[in-house]
Amino acid sequence: MTSVGDLHQNQQQQQQDQQQELRNNRERTLTEQLGGLALDTVEKALSDGAACYFCLDEEDDEMGKPVVRDCSCRGNDAGYAHLSCMIKYAEQKSTSAVNVNGKISDFGEPWYECLSCKQPFKNQLALAMSSACLSFTESTYGHSRQSIIDKLCVMIALRLRIVSIVDFKVECLMVALCQEVVPVDEGKMLSKKLLSMIEQIKKEEQMTYVHLKRIRCEFEAATYSYLGILSADCLELCIAYSEKARDIYQLFGVKDKAEACQNSIDAFRASSTRCNDSSADHTLMKSFKSNYEHSIAINGSTSEQTIRCGLAYAEQLREMRCGIEAERFVMKLAADSCRVHGPEHNCTVMVNLLLEKCKKRFVLHDKKNFEALSYEDDEKICVVTGPVTEPRQADKERILRVSICLIVPPCCTVVCTGLVSSPHINGKLGDVRDGKVVGDVFRVDVHFEDAELKPARVRPENLRIAFKLPCNHGAD
Repeated sequence: MTSVGDLHQNQQQQQQDQQQELRNNRERTLTEQLGGLALDTVEKALSDGAACYFCLDEEDDEMGKPVVRDCSCRGNDAGYAHLSCMIKYAEQKSTSAVNVNGKISDFGEPWYECLSCKQPFKNQLALAMSSACLSFTESTYGHSRQSIIDKLCVMIALRLRIVSIVDFKVECLMVALCQEVVPVDEGKMLSKKLLSMIEQIKKEEQMTYVHLKRIRCEFEAATYSYLGILSADCLELCIAYSEKARDIYQLFGVKDKAEACQNSIDAFRASSTRCNDSSADHTLMKSFKSNYEHSIAINGSTSEQTIRCGLAYAEQLREMRCGIEAERFVMKLAADSCRVHGPEHNCTVMVNLLLEKCKKRFVLHDKKNFEALSYEDDEKICVVTGPVTEPRQADKERILRVSICLIVPPCCTVVCTGLVSSPHINGKLGDVRDGKVVGDVFRVDVHFEDAELKPARVRPENLRIAFKLPCNHGAD
């Protein structure tokens, strides 16, 4: 007959076996991460003197992997480390946060941001760190008899992994990294797993209002927001998940995040109707601007989140042919991103790509799109290249020198010149946003940067392309 002591011993042995199996799985996962990290997408050392800032070794680690970085560190030797060293350090810090300091809020920090620059890891490095974090956390705190602290650690690791997937998806779309495989299905699966854990905690744990608010806002509402982004291929799901997040924030009085969710919902709906509803563009621009201002208030003007929101707003400005405002705005974003995050950071790369688009000037010649390059012969001849196709095929384009009388700027930044009836707008900078035939004469609508000037209809021959924006002395 089996005694109570024997049963207790058997249970302990089963728990130890389960823990060992989880550790073995984690070791296998870690080996796969270190062996499969796409180092061609992670910045390698720029000089032979770059050493790991943990072990101080310049050589490859035990698995033959070099020091890498993908954050906001700059310089030839700053911020580099072995991935294996980063993971070991993060494990120690996370364990200390739980067992020594008692600060669960610090649990995910070493897995999320660089110890040197205090900015988030990016791209494949962020994915590798978040995957290692989840493996470590599940093996250490994911046992069957979890305390509320254990559950919170696993929830933090799940959220960190989901965030890294969402960020990678957004950046791949914005930088057009089509060759990169984004683990969207994994993100959706982990999101549903996290939501299931939250439901279990709400049923089983006795929580104060403060703790319930944190669980529902920081985890549940945030996860629904992430699911909305991961479900971008289905508009109905995007809106449904965003509405759930908004309702939770509203329930607990988190007005700023509820407003941000509502802006996203408005943007989703406007995107679906913009082809049939001209007011949808204005709704989109309002939503993107509001999201940008909200992010400044919460995250600061130079955070990655704010810069991404700014990029979405700038893209919409371009869509609505507000070229001058878009270009000046993106110039500011580019300067801020380069100063804070460095020239090689994803944010800076994305902003510079958009800035190059903003600086291009396109015209119509022979009813085809051309890119205007410069003027010649005292601005009587315009040098153009094209015809421009989408996607663009530069090798098939031709460079032409065309009389300015033969080109039309359909949506371009221009300066008025030679006007007799309206001399007050000569030399004024504006955007061409539309054109129509008025009394057998084709004219374009010019909206001026000077807000005190009303839009004017001008003949194309009275316009000159502004290839470079003049300094805006009224800017901050």
